[in-house]
Amino acid sequence: MNTETFVKLLSLQERLENVIRWGKNQEYTQGNVDRLKNFYRSAEESGIHPLQVCYLLFKKHCDSVASFAIHRKTFSSEPIQGRIADVRNYAILFQAIVEDLKNRPDLPEEWKIDEKEGYRQEETESEDELTQKEYNNEVAQDIESLQTSKE
Repeated sequence: MNTETFVKLLSLQERLENVIRWGKNQEYTQGNVDRLKNFYRSAEESGIHPLQVCYLLFKKHCDSVASFAIHRKTFSSEPIQGRIADVRNYAILFQAIVEDLKNRPDLPEEWKIDEKEGYRQEETESEDELTQKEYNNEVAQDIESLQTSKE
């Protein structure tokens, strides 16, 4: 798959994810302005951590993707693109919960997450971050040279 086709695929997938994300918002939040309320409510009702609630839902969709990888077909009416969109959406929701639990005084103390976890708002870049950027640049250059050689 060339870069142009991949970018189109990515764009279509992101649009599908947005349709799913915003379409299910009202259903899951039950009209609450807190986008993560259903995870907190389910955690309270089940006695587990909100991240565990999110992980279980994420894993359900990962299992569907794994099943597709094994059988190369779906066993429901939802196409594989929808399952992939669900996996990516739940990964984003997991990330949102991590960030939210660092700064929410209204939630149980045992749910709190250390401020050092998740995104770090540091002014200077560490040596690891620079190394990662260099690696990413090298990978991008490798991909570009592969594409040029194929064309």
